Amino acid sequence: MAPALLRADVLYHGFGDRNLVTTGNSSTQVNLSNKYSMVSGTLNGLTLNRGTLNVTGTLSSDNAVGNLGSGQVNVLAGANWTGVTAIVNNSTNATGFSVAGTLQVGNFVLNNTGATFEVTSGGTLTALTVLNVGTFTNDGTVNANVGNIGLLTNNGTWNGNLLEAAGTTTINNGTFNGNFTIIGGGSVTNNG
Repeated sequence: MAPALLRADVLYHGFGDRNLVTTGNSSTQVNLSNKYSMVSGTLNGLTLNRGTLNVTGTLSSDNAVGNLGSGQVNVLAGANWTGVTAIVNNSTNATGFSVAGTLQVGNFVLNNTGATFEVTSGGTLTALTVLNVGTFTNDGTVNANVGNIGLLTNNGTWNGNLLEAAGTTTINNGTFNGNFTIIGGGSVTNNG
């Protein structure tokens, strides 16, 4: 099924609608429900992914990204995605959102219940705030304050403050450059 509301300067090639290649700008809502998309260039407008979205190079955006259903978003090593205003990860995929390159988010990243978000070794995520309700693993670098009411594991470098809530766990095996605030019985294991 091809995405709806997509401008004519965005082309599909490959097998059916499996690959999305932007040759100009897309500026309306983009729904990616195909099985496989590789993107670089400019992708503006609300982006809703239900398939597999691979950011393969330099990509600029001007709106939010939703990762839904069993969708998977991969910011590949060497890729640089900028201009995203917010990310909501609701995917049930075991590796729903993975950052091996660079991802810059102007506002927040929300990783919901049952969702998985990972920043791999060599990857960098920069955002104003991360709110984790699911499972979040950092093996690279995160530059953001974080509110955790899920499972957060830091094996890399985290630059920002942590607010830990009741019944949740943060495990720090790396470097955490910020303050820890624990409310309502949350748990932090600091091995770093």
